[in-house]
Amino acid sequence: MGFLKRRPADGEEEERIRGFGEGLAYRHRIEETIGEVGGGYYDLIENSRSIIQSVRPDGHYFYVNRAWRETLGYEEGEITSLTFLDVIHPDSRGHCTDIFRRLMGGECFDRVEFDFVTRDGDRVGVRGDVCCRFEGDAPVATRGAFNRMESNADEVSAKEPIRDEDIIPEEFYVEFRDLVNT
Repeated sequence: MGFLKRRPADGEEEERIRGFGEGLAYRHRIEETIGEVGGGYYDLIENSRSIIQSVRPDGHYFYVNRAWRETLGYEEGEITSLTFLDVIHPDSRGHCTDIFRRLMGGECFDRVEFDFVTRDGDRVGVRGDVCCRFEGDAPVATRGAFNRMESNADEVSAKEPIRDEDIIPEEFYVEFRDLVNT
């Protein structure tokens, strides 16, 4: 008797290939975009302990850093299929929808607070700054940098202590905020 291989169901193979291609396209787009700013920034942003994200006007993610992916439990190839509301806790959705609408209108926010929800359903409270980059009058993408709020400090410190060198220096934060506003 020979080994029988199951034929993929209609669309199954195409879906798997499309998912793989979207992951590669996502990485390429991010490397190109951040490459315009500078390779050193890519390293700093990608390896920051802060949760950093960028969202397109249609609500889909443009970029998230490693801390975002690790905190919320998603793989790089899954990011392009997510919208920001997919990972916002239900109690924060109204607030975040309003902020997103106002970002698209040109407002920036310092010290915004809301709760993410992880893939496993855990709540993660964050605080940070977010703004939107425009080309002419058209919004291109939001850019936000967030840190876990104190209410989660016990949970975080139980896992791994935060060291002074893990905190983003104020100089970078100001420079990042300036990049967000350009």
